Amino acid sequence: MGVLLAAARVPRRKLVAIVDRFFLANLLVFFALLQLWFQREWVARAFFVWTTVFNLFVVSVFWSVVSDVFRPEQGRRLFGCVAAGAATRNTRNGSGGVTMSITRRRFLHATAAAGALPLLTRCAGAMGAGAGADAKGGKKLRLLILGGTKYLGPELVNEAQARGHVLTLFNRGKTNPQLFPDLEKLHGDRNGDLKSLEGRSWDAVLDTSGYVPKQVAASAGLLSKRVAQYVFISTISVYPDGMKPGSDETAAVQTVPDPTSEDVQKHYGGLKALCEAAAEAAMPGRVTNVRPGLIVGPGDPTDRFTYWPVRISRGGDVLAPGSGEDPAQLIDVRDLASWVITAVERKHVGVFNALGPAKKMTMREMLEGCRRGVGSDARLVWADAKVLEKNEVSPWMDMPVWTGGDAGFASISNARAVAAGMTFRPIDATAKDTLAWFKTQPPERRAKLRAGVTPEREEKVLQALRAPAQAAG
Repeated sequence: MGVLLAAARVPRRKLVAIVDRFFLANLLVFFALLQLWFQREWVARAFFVWTTVFNLFVVSVFWSVVSDVFRPEQGRRLFGCVAAGAATRNTRNGSGGVTMSITRRRFLHATAAAGALPLLTRCAGAMGAGAGADAKGGKKLRLLILGGTKYLGPELVNEAQARGHVLTLFNRGKTNPQLFPDLEKLHGDRNGDLKSLEGRSWDAVLDTSGYVPKQVAASAGLLSKRVAQYVFISTISVYPDGMKPGSDETAAVQTVPDPTSEDVQKHYGGLKALCEAAAEAAMPGRVTNVRPGLIVGPGDPTDRFTYWPVRISRGGDVLAPGSGEDPAQLIDVRDLASWVITAVERKHVGVFNALGPAKKMTMREMLEGCRRGVGSDARLVWADAKVLEKNEVSPWMDMPVWTGGDAGFASISNARAVAAGMTFRPIDATAKDTLAWFKTQPPERRAKLRAGVTPEREEKVLQALRAPAQAAG
């Protein structure tokens, strides 16, 4: 009612001009915010809310003008025509002798429409990015990777480039400096030299190289006002041993007796947990803490999965741990990279356990998948955990992926990440590609695997397992 009374006091010619100019001024304000403010999605949401409210105002102004132009009896006869004209934004002179200049009205409306169209498109793109649109069909993101040249880093780069995003790498320039010559590279050090990041802004940061809290606190603090999202690559090692099977992201994490400690080898999981907290403290509500399990696939520097496709490809009897029914969890480095980029595009925040597969996998299923993937006729010989312990064959390092008696650590819930779009390729494909990559490595790299029981020790256990059958024969 207040709007209608105000409109009644202003001449029609001035009123419409004021409304159009006010509309154009608001468009300019929103356009500037979209250009200058990093939280574009929220600007876009505000714009659409504002458009809805402003539309109600325009309708009120329209009917106030109409009531001033037409007499009651004319209104009753012409209501249908007037409503149709309002809906289509007809700029021609209406019945009853509207005296405003047609040329001026057309000019004002055309100007407003011309200004609104690109802004609406930009807002839709900004909101689309929050709903999962990637650069191929939506917003091109500017991403900063802290690291980017080792194992997961290059896969993140490849995935982001494939989706059309713009990348900057920050590192010391010492690890694989020959990679990605066409990308912008900023050099510095996580331990006190972040000068090259000052004054710069990005849509998101992917931190693959933070191991102690002060590193993460420094980078997240410096960039908190210049980035919308901080993705920290953590680890499931933040959880303590003896976890209950099916535990999710709400489970308790490890602590460090001395929070200032930087002994990563001794307190790896606890320090990663503190890194997560440091990122969240610097950018509350805008952090994605990703907790991968065992990362496997081409490029693996540890051989903690590579052992199996390589060993199985050699054929013969292969020592396998336990009964075959123990759980196994891992994630292909390419699947992890794909989901991390998706999490940035969809603005997923919070904590996510990043490990697969989607459903429970046993050690037997994993090793049979490896055998199919590499095309081997090797025979799996299963050894009871007590037999392995007696022969000093340990879980994890001697028998990679196998966690032995700690079944909870191989049964962590990944339901939240799966619901957020995480997918997994078959273990067969991972094994095949891992073996193909391993065969391209230099002879000295292929000569000795970095994990897994040695051939001599494996044969010793296999002989012990064969002995009863040989004695009976």
